[in-house]
Amino acid sequence: MGQQAYVRKSKTKSTKNRFMRLPFDVPMLLVVVVLLIFGLLMLYSASWDFSMLMDKDPTYIFSRQILWIFIGLVFALVTSFIDYHHYQKVLVPMWLGTLILLLAVLIVNEQNSSEATRMLLGGSVQPSEMAKAVIVIYLSFWLYLRKDSINDVQIAYVPLIMILGITFGFILLQPDLSAALTVLLLGGMLFFLAGGDWKIILLVIIFALLVGLPLMYVYETGRDRISAYLTSLNNPLESSYHIQRSLEAVVRGRWSGVGIGKADTKFTGLPLPPTDSIFAVIAEETGIIGGFFVMFLYSIFIWRGLVIAKMHLTN
Repeated sequence: MGQQAYVRKSKTKSTKNRFMRLPFDVPMLLVVVVLLIFGLLMLYSASWDFSMLMDKDPTYIFSRQILWIFIGLVFALVTSFIDYHHYQKVLVPMWLGTLILLLAVLIVNEQNSSEATRMLLGGSVQPSEMAKAVIVIYLSFWLYLRKDSINDVQIAYVPLIMILGITFGFILLQPDLSAALTVLLLGGMLFFLAGGDWKIILLVIIFALLVGLPLMYVYETGRDRISAYLTSLNNPLESSYHIQRSLEAVVRGRWSGVGIGKADTKFTGLPLPPTDSIFAVIAEETGIIGGFFVMFLYSIFIWRGLVIAKMHLTN
């Protein structure tokens, strides 16, 4: 009798646990919500004057961001119900299409040599950001199909070096060094999760750099931008105007910031405060503490992503 009661209690507890188990990761959801809210707050602070300089309503950029967040949430919800195995059918066209868009950015840069850009369609599309998502999806399938020969040089290493090197080189030519390095790090992390040796991962990244960096010298814009970046590392006072103004914003913010909405550099020439310089605005208005808070949130986001990936690998 007691045993039957224990079985019923165990079944009830098990059923309750299954009922209470949510179909999403709560910590990751909370981080995303905080990042969205904080991001919208800082975007509005950094964009209202910029919107007026475009002869638009002060909330123009802010409203567009809300629209794209809504579209992104709907797209994410829809894709969550799609079996990801179907993506395998469009892997190659998806990667080649991304490379074509990255090449289109280089063509636009050549036609407008006075000002380099990373955008297409009036700033609505940034192929380097698209490349980050595409490389994750593409390599996830590509590495899975080669899981039994992941440490084979000809089957895995050489093609992986070419895939990462070409993508890295096209992004670097824009130039977008942060996005290019992100692609390399994503490729190395995926290779590690697929079971690759970390020593080999290091060699793959090095060889990918050797493949991608020579592409930089094909375009004068790439050579000039990388040269300016290296100069700034040696002496920030000789760096580009953009870097100098960004550093000025960080210095003005000190530890606790000047207060949200009270930054000055966004009004006095900080280039593109709502986009490329948004972190400089965050650092000035919320200080180094606010900047570290944002980086902490992204660290939690990455950590939860790795936890979810590990759970799926073990199941």
